[in-house]
Amino acid sequence: MTLPKVSLFYYLHFLVKSIFYLNINLIMRNLFQIEGKNILFFEAESNYTTIHLRNGKKILSSFTLARYQEHFPGFLRINRKHLLNPEYVLSVEPKQFRISMKDNRRFIISRRRINVCII
Repeated sequence: MTLPKVSLFYYLHFLVKSIFYLNINLIMRNLFQIEGKNILFFEAESNYTTIHLRNGKKILSSFTLARYQEHFPGFLRINRKHLLNPEYVLSVEPKQFRISMKDNRRFIISRRRINVCII
C-alpha cells in the first residue's frame, strides 16, 4: 500500500495548525484555573490580551478582551482596552474620567462607560 503524495507544504501547514490549537487549549485550560481574585486587569492590544496578575506576572493570550469579559462578568470594562478587577479599584474620579488602582496605576474611563464605573 502506498501513501498518497502530499506536498511538504501541506504537512507543515497541518503541523503548525495543530500546534497553534494545542497552545490555545493549554492557555485556556490554565487561564481559567487562575482565580479571578489573582487577576488585576486585562489589557487588549489588537487581537491579543495581556493578563496582569497580582504577583506581577503577565500572560499573553490570543483571545480578545470581549471573550474574557464573558468569562469574568464582575470585572469592569472601562474602555475598549481595559477590563479591571473591581477588588483592586481604589477610587473613581468621574469628573476627570479616571480610575485608580490599589497598585497606584491609573486608567482613563471612556465617556460612555462612566456609568458602569461609578461604585
